[in-house]
Amino acid sequence: MSWQTVMNAAEAAKNIMLSDRRAGERKFALLIRKNPGDGMIYYHFGLAYESLGEHTLAEANLKKAFDLFPKTEWKNNAREALERVGRAAQHTSTASSQQSAAQAASQMLLFISHSSKDADTVLALIELVRAALGLRDEQIRCTSIDGFRLPAGIHTDEHLRLEAHSAKTFIALITPQSYSSTYVLFELGARWGANLPLIVLLAEVEPHALEGPLRAFNALSCANVSQLHQLVHDLAKSLQLLPQSPASYSRYVDNLMQKTQQVRDAASSRKVTSKRKTIGELDTVSTNQGVLAMLRPFRALAKNEYYVSEEPSRSFQGSLKFWRKNPQGRAEVAFALNVSGNIRKTPHGQLDLWITPNRFANILDISKAQAAKLLRALPLLELKPNRCIIRLRTVKDADKVAHQLQSWFEKYPGFYRQKRSH
Repeated sequence: MSWQTVMNAAEAAKNIMLSDRRAGERKFALLIRKNPGDGMIYYHFGLAYESLGEHTLAEANLKKAFDLFPKTEWKNNAREALERVGRAAQHTSTASSQQSAAQAASQMLLFISHSSKDADTVLALIELVRAALGLRDEQIRCTSIDGFRLPAGIHTDEHLRLEAHSAKTFIALITPQSYSSTYVLFELGARWGANLPLIVLLAEVEPHALEGPLRAFNALSCANVSQLHQLVHDLAKSLQLLPQSPASYSRYVDNLMQKTQQVRDAASSRKVTSKRKTIGELDTVSTNQGVLAMLRPFRALAKNEYYVSEEPSRSFQGSLKFWRKNPQGRAEVAFALNVSGNIRKTPHGQLDLWITPNRFANILDISKAQAAKLLRALPLLELKPNRCIIRLRTVKDADKVAHQLQSWFEKYPGFYRQKRSH
């Protein structure tokens, strides 16, 4: 057969195959048996498989055609077809993978957003949920616990976003550690941004310390037995499951409460290094303590117009000191913020401001009696000649006290009187 005759027969077989695959494959098999070394038959056989979406078979026949073609022009045609099939196969594989991931994510019943530093607490929470609701391991996503991690080899950020969005229920375990976790913020944003329900569960954090959108949620606590039972009830209702009797999982409730308390006790007794923390490290401490927003109005004073400078300090095992010159031009501590909450065991979400009355009087260039009178206008926790402690319970308290300090610095400039007059 001439090459033109073979090509016409191969094109005819391709057209037959597009309407009747088996009949077309038989035609191609017959052509190959009669003309085993003709690349045009394999070329059209490959094109037929490409049209049917059979990328693997198309690739095999097009490669055979490329090897058999004697002319460069024909080889180029085969190469273009191979590249086209390769792109289509990759697109199909990606789409299939995404569809599989979406299906797996839609079957996820519980997503637990947490910090990897809270692994013990999270494991106790998982044990409670499994015991109370009978959830299987593959129905729970908890990325830092073995058996509940993400599958190997996937795109982490994209899969987390998908599962955080698709999971039937979502628990945000809020602890001092999760406040500074990028992934917790990422997962919360994916869930909250989609306007989907989530349960805020607190450990070592008080409700009043929550900031931003989390304030709007009715948070439950790991330290409260009745609220942990409510957690089980709320999850069961959302998942349309019948929970086990409280007696059968009460020991897991107790275990979660004990783990939470152990972590709290360990944090309280942990030795703190005497190395001076940086501003960034103190910001992390203040975030964990829930008082970062309270620092801002005082930092606003650390500007040239008020002649106050900010500096990290080892005092109270982590604090910020604010300096101002006395009338003799020597810098003294005007006030300090105990961001760590140590010494006085300041409650989480509250901030203690310390002032030494005698130094304060010297800085403002007023009498000690005048200084004491001024300080009594603040929300005092303690006032003595050697120390004054102001307990700030809200950001509003911080704004008021910072504004009061500013007004005193303006009214009693002390060393800066001459600077202000120029």
